[in-house]
Amino acid sequence: MDQKQASFYSGVFWISSFFSGNLILTNQTQLQANKFQQGLVLTGIDATQLFLAKLISSLIYMIFIQIILLVAMNMFFPFPQNISIFYMALYSILGSIGYLSIGTLFFSLIEFQNIKDLLITILFYPLVIPLFIYLHKATTMIFASSTPNVLDFVIGYNLIFVILSGLLYEFVIEDNV
Repeated sequence: MDQKQASFYSGVFWISSFFSGNLILTNQTQLQANKFQQGLVLTGIDATQLFLAKLISSLIYMIFIQIILLVAMNMFFPFPQNISIFYMALYSILGSIGYLSIGTLFFSLIEFQNIKDLLITILFYPLVIPLFIYLHKATTMIFASSTPNVLDFVIGYNLIFVILSGLLYEFVIEDNV
């Protein structure tokens, strides 16, 4: 497969994944708006545990959607058959964790704001674009049957933003409950 097709498949995969992540995070925010968040906080659960629970539940949905997406792409496009399943799964999981950790924090932060869409565009997307660029590069290399070399950036990105989001989540739910 040539570089152009690999780049196209990678772009379709990550744009679709991030769009489905937005739907997952929006659904999560709608549950919070229905006083569900107050009930969880009143149980005495720690904010970090609540953050991790939301992150893991969103991650399960997103991985499921990505599997369906890969199957659909295989059916509709002349998809490469010799891709590395290990690298594809690794970058899918790491990319989803990075995207959803920031998303869980920011979607909870702007839950009660009137200009949600504008704030998501200003706050959330600039933080996610570097992750998207590196994941696109890695997945393009996977589809072109070569070994990706951006794992250090993706792991560093995840470490920084998962830890920061987990620590800051306590202050976000404190203000919104």
